[in-house]
Amino acid sequence: MRTRVIPVLVCLMLLACKNTDEKAMFVLSANGLLPDSVGYYEGGADGTGNGFYAKEELSFPPFLLAHSSSEWGFGYGFTYCHTKDVSTPGYANLSSVAGRGVSGDTYFTVRTDGGRYGHPSVVTFQNGKSYNACEVFVTNAVNAWLAMRDGDDGFGEFSFCKKDWGASDYLDLLITGHYDQYITGSVKVRLADGLNFEKEWRRVDLSPLGEVKSIEFLLQSSDSTETGVMNTPAYFCLDALTVSEL
Repeated sequence: MRTRVIPVLVCLMLLACKNTDEKAMFVLSANGLLPDSVGYYEGGADGTGNGFYAKEELSFPPFLLAHSSSEWGFGYGFTYCHTKDVSTPGYANLSSVAGRGVSGDTYFTVRTDGGRYGHPSVVTFQNGKSYNACEVFVTNAVNAWLAMRDGDDGFGEFSFCKKDWGASDYLDLLITGHYDQYITGSVKVRLADGLNFEKEWRRVDLSPLGEVKSIEFLLQSSDSTETGVMNTPAYFCLDALTVSEL
């Protein structure tokens, strides 16, 4: 697996401690990494192959983000982007409904349905270290939002998503902390509750996860097959994932 190292001065925020009892905080950010001509990080071609996709890790010290890509672009896991297209349906539109990041123009778009194919959406940490989970900001991706709101996933007559998303439908984000083989805790966030769709950045308290070596993200939709495969595009957006030293 290839690791892409992102310049530390750009993406690592080390918050100054007010006193010696406070711990250093690390905030995930990709602000300033993409030129205006590039909408999102598509991935490197020299990763380790797994099916159609090449796997790599995106290194934002101390964070390591699972990423996969192919000749068609982004596959599963995490990528970072600054596109602002809130009207085009389809999987190729990786925009956030918020149109920007929490504190800048760039944010992370996550595809979570790759676990069954060996591409889970997991954040780990350099050198296998553990950290205290603090918080993250999340919102809907445009491709999922338009599929739910309009019944349009960009496939036209071959569409997978339901056309009549209703009051009983939902889209949940499950965030799970892991320490080696143990689950440390989990938090569930509702990104769509019937016809109420999250369209701003929502802060999520991750303190119930406690001390973690990895954090996994998984979407769950009422519009799924009997085998659990989501018909709703399995994308959401996050920013400012924050952890602290022990």
